[in-house]
Amino acid sequence: MTSTTVEKLFEPGRIGSLELKNRLIMPPMLMGYCSEDGYVTERAKDYYEARAEGGVGMVIVESAMPQPAGKMFRYYLDCSDDKFLPGLSELAEVIKRHGARAALQLGDGGREVRFDMTGKHPVGPSPIAARKREVPREMTTSEVRETIASFARAVLRAKQAGFEGVEIHGAHVYLVAQFLSGSTNVRSDEYGGNTRNRARFVTELVQEARELVGDEFPIWLRLNGVEDDTPGGLTVEESAAIARLAQEAGYDAISVSAGSPHYDSSIQSMYLPRGMLLPVAAAIKQAVDVPVIAVGRLTAELGNQALVRGDADFIAIGRGLMVDPELPRKAQEGRLDEIAPCIGGLNCVHRGVLRDTPITCTVNAALGRERELALLPAPRAKTVAVIGSGPAGLEAARVAAHRGHSVTLFERDGEVGGQLRLRGSAPHKGTLGDLTNYLTGQLKKEGVSIRVGDEANAAAISALRPDAVVVAGGTAGCRWDREHEAGVTTIDDVLGGERIRNTDVVIVGGDTRCCEGADLLSEAGNSVTIVTSARRVAPEAVGLIRRVLLQNLADKQVTMLTDTQLGAITPTGIEVVGKDGVREELKAGLVVFGGDVALDLDLVGSLRGLVGEVFLAGDCLKAGEIQDAIFDGHRVGRLL
Repeated sequence: MTSTTVEKLFEPGRIGSLELKNRLIMPPMLMGYCSEDGYVTERAKDYYEARAEGGVGMVIVESAMPQPAGKMFRYYLDCSDDKFLPGLSELAEVIKRHGARAALQLGDGGREVRFDMTGKHPVGPSPIAARKREVPREMTTSEVRETIASFARAVLRAKQAGFEGVEIHGAHVYLVAQFLSGSTNVRSDEYGGNTRNRARFVTELVQEARELVGDEFPIWLRLNGVEDDTPGGLTVEESAAIARLAQEAGYDAISVSAGSPHYDSSIQSMYLPRGMLLPVAAAIKQAVDVPVIAVGRLTAELGNQALVRGDADFIAIGRGLMVDPELPRKAQEGRLDEIAPCIGGLNCVHRGVLRDTPITCTVNAALGRERELALLPAPRAKTVAVIGSGPAGLEAARVAAHRGHSVTLFERDGEVGGQLRLRGSAPHKGTLGDLTNYLTGQLKKEGVSIRVGDEANAAAISALRPDAVVVAGGTAGCRWDREHEAGVTTIDDVLGGERIRNTDVVIVGGDTRCCEGADLLSEAGNSVTIVTSARRVAPEAVGLIRRVLLQNLADKQVTMLTDTQLGAITPTGIEVVGKDGVREELKAGLVVFGGDVALDLDLVGSLRGLVGEVFLAGDCLKAGEIQDAIFDGHRVGRLL
């Protein structure tokens, strides 16, 4: 039965001549699952089929290039030649077989193109370079017209492949967006200047495509509803004017995203509010009569609310479907609490697109490996004990129980979650609590016995008589003789709830957890200094998040001392030694120590004599990020 809270999502809708069974759309995202030469692979088909099978109304396949010179990433779909049609046809078919509509996005990198990808220097509407890119050559008028023709031919090719609609990528930082924005287009011919001229690229594109595919084939435009922090960039009012011109030219819908030099608004992290682009979509909707598609870290609940308010006609959920391909089905059945959450940590971008490697997900270890990592029943049901309820322990228990094992989870603290719970207490990190709640709910659903406040010693394990034990104790915190004396604590204690106010704090350690602790302490009114021997603080953090986190610390006047060694601890503070050898005493009412990884070797040794199989997982084995711990827990859960 459809939940009353999201029932609007599951009303049918229409884009041009195309009828969709519901109003949930999977937008295009560069996944890196095609081959380096642009062909569809079995991996790509498995990924897209899983989302179509999950119940989404339409799947828009990631951007494909209409001409080879437009390649912007190493793994980038190609729609520039008929030789790619067989693979594209197979991809469209696997999507449609589950009742989802299949569409393809077309996009060209323009000034974002890299010479090492194409063997050609980038071109653009004007010779204005992107960040850390070479200055592009300004396209001649004839080159502009030939590029438009390439897009039109690619639209026809998509139709021939069996796709039921095409989206033109006019958003973010790529070629079509470069023509639309005054920040990147200062041409003096008919493709530059005022808003109408800058929109000429997209209006002529759809008109030329219509000559090849007819008026009934759906074509829509994705554009930046606003370009934040971009001198000369698009305002909402100008984007609304472009949307009206696009509608008049023959586009069947407008998908509203956003752009910025730092990608913040187009690739939104946990530091930005969910649904932040809905007001922009609503403004565009007021300007046009064609359907509007809204995006922006939306959940099923937020999307439904936007539809009810009339902010948009369709809701696009991207990373949410990467995390949980069954999101639509669960939402329609009212199982909202069973939807795996996207935490907005952006490891998908940091470890994928920005490194020219296939995308992975912090929460969903099976992303892009749907066939290989399908959870099948175990050959023999076992009794399993899992020690530790951090991300590795929770995931190992979830996977093991789902495969049919009888699982008991031991957590010595009074709450489950480990590092998820601790780091979730820092500002803007509440999504980690969402993940903890989801995993805990899954364990209860699977019948896992959760024993909190229960030390998993040899006697407790022996009484359970398990066939296998998973040791996932995570980080044990910094071990120091004065740890419990007044004025000294650990970062785990700070993140775990110890509230300190109005004092001078020195944090020894500069990893992401220490920076999150500094964020929390400074927000409470403390004067905070970070001391680290490393050259940078939070070097392991995702770039887009690291920048915002460090800006938060700077705004709160947190001092960050890098290349600095720890000296003596005094009754009134702490001595530090800079890279120049100069000693300085920092006043400190509280000294906070970062954590070390610690494995209880005595426990592991005793377990070897008690059970047949002992597995290690997560930070107790090797320090890493949350994604590494979940991947390791997933691995062990499959091995059991």
